[in-house]
Amino acid sequence: MLHVLFTPVRESRIDRPSSFGTSVGSPIRVDEIFQHLALRIADGTYPPGARLRDHSLAEEFAISRTPIREAMQRLRGIGMIEIYPSRHTIVADVTTESITATREFAALSAGCIVRFAVPKLDDAERDRAAALARDVASEIAADGDWLSAQADLLRHLCDRAQNPLFRLFLGDAWYLVIRDLSRVSLSTAQRMQRENAAAALAELIRDGDVDGAERAARDVFSLSGD
Repeated sequence: MLHVLFTPVRESRIDRPSSFGTSVGSPIRVDEIFQHLALRIADGTYPPGARLRDHSLAEEFAISRTPIREAMQRLRGIGMIEIYPSRHTIVADVTTESITATREFAALSAGCIVRFAVPKLDDAERDRAAALARDVASEIAADGDWLSAQADLLRHLCDRAQNPLFRLFLGDAWYLVIRDLSRVSLSTAQRMQRENAAAALAELIRDGDVDGAERAARDVFSLSGD
């Protein structure tokens, strides 16, 4: 049985979303519509089960239905909405299963990015990455917008990893990460565990310890105890 969860995301957690992974060759208007709709779903403006009507959205944004439908197909592709044959479109449920899957995906993706990027960092880049990881630790400790801080770190590392496919994680899929992981409440022990993992990640990156840094990057999204 799927256990449906929904807690609106606090505004402070999504006030600086990452939008650095739009689809190659996609018209900017579609990208903008996608980002608007994805954020509305992520912050709870459109809660699970809410119906999305392309004609109403087309009127709101003063555009044709075509870019709205293209944006909706992208939302469907990452599991944020469900489109039925009759063109009935609703916002998808957030479940314990979907949150677990998102966290697993985020942990593995972050670990891979760290593994391939760290060996290619020069001293200055390593120091910058360590500072960004410490920002993640600070945001976790303050129960703040740690996902945006994490995205800043991963974006920095993606620039050095020399593998453009890693950016797919920080593109459309990142809105799913925001939706699912922003609404997970952590206990004091869990928050401390993740804060320690992010702080350790900073030191391991600075030391060039690839294996340790990969493990720490995954531990920031730890499943244990959640």
